Amino acid sequence: HFDWLNYLKKNWAIVFCSILIGACTHLFWDSFTSGNGYFVTRNPVLETQLTIFNTPFYVYKIIKHLSSLIGSIILFILLIRLPKQHPQHPKSDHSNTYYWLFHTLLALIIFLFQIALYSHSGSLNGLIKKIVSSGLFSILLISIGYRLSAKVVTK
Repeated sequence: HFDWLNYLKKNWAIVFCSILIGACTHLFWDSFTSGNGYFVTRNPVLETQLTIFNTPFYVYKIIKHLSSLIGSIILFILLIRLPKQHPQHPKSDHSNTYYWLFHTLLALIIFLFQIALYSHSGSLNGLIKKIVSSGLFSILLISIGYRLSAKVVTK
């Protein structure tokens, strides 16, 4: 069990610098991959449209989606290469599996609600935003639920 608050107290400067560097590089990269980004508006190559499978795409959007895909693949590889933690209680062997199963189910439900409630133009960008936000919101809700249930159990 990782003690995040203790780590933060001991390494606050590293955490702060990491957040600052992450925010700055994110904004810098956005200037290449957003339609109104600084470099997109000043470099006509990024505003060029390429046709892929009879669908026109701006170069900046191709860069955005490819970099997101590559980043996701790298994160997935790093995640599966993390050291395996062996549970101390044989009963908890399946807790990780249950967590991800519940997360996937909740994310799917949230995604379907978004599709049903919000109009969508059918754009790839909108679909990706819905998928990512559903996954993140699911993790947030599960974390809050876990925290609340842990407080109830300890009382």
